Amino acid sequence: MCPIFLFLNPSIHTIQNLLSEPILLFTHRCLRNPLVTLSITRHFLSQSDLNYFPLSHNLRQLKHLDLRGILLFASCLKPLGVLLENVAKSLQSLDLQGCKIKDSQLTDLIPALSKCSKLTEFNLLDNDFSMPILKDLLSHTANLTKMNVEQYPAPIQCYDDYGYILAERFAQLCLELMDTLRALRQPKRILFFTDPCHECGERCVYDLGPRLCPCQK
Repeated sequence: MCPIFLFLNPSIHTIQNLLSEPILLFTHRCLRNPLVTLSITRHFLSQSDLNYFPLSHNLRQLKHLDLRGILLFASCLKPLGVLLENVAKSLQSLDLQGCKIKDSQLTDLIPALSKCSKLTEFNLLDNDFSMPILKDLLSHTANLTKMNVEQYPAPIQCYDDYGYILAERFAQLCLELMDTLRALRQPKRILFFTDPCHECGERCVYDLGPRLCPCQK
């Protein structure tokens, strides 16, 4: 494996991986200051990398965590849950779009997510969740009152056996999820997105109501 370098900017305490190879996460030797932002996107993370997350004292003051596009469907996410608990009083944005997380994995994260009371931005798009697990997640967000933008995937029950969007089902289930959340708090901006349509490539979006892709109109 070729060595991979991470670019550090100590003045802003931010680390971002800009390469396209698997990475070995940072050690105490190469990070002298606590990180405010950690962005590692579209790369491979081994289970040992994930296991290191909660052990690093450099991550205890994170405000922004971006893991977009890192495929986590085969990983144990309990270490990530421990990290989220460690940073629950500081974390402001969390981006897990496209990680292909499943129901059982999200279950491991929900207790920690419910404590992240300073979250203002949360992105879970392009993960595969059922209606029951999404309702369970939303029912544990009563403390997330600072949230400005929340983005969730439409539940898998919105698709037929071939992955085509069922428009009426999409509208019905998203309204039900909205009602679940509004019973706990008043969200500022919450959106549910389907996967891109097989025909036109556009997504259906549920905001204040359903906005369907051209194929569904």
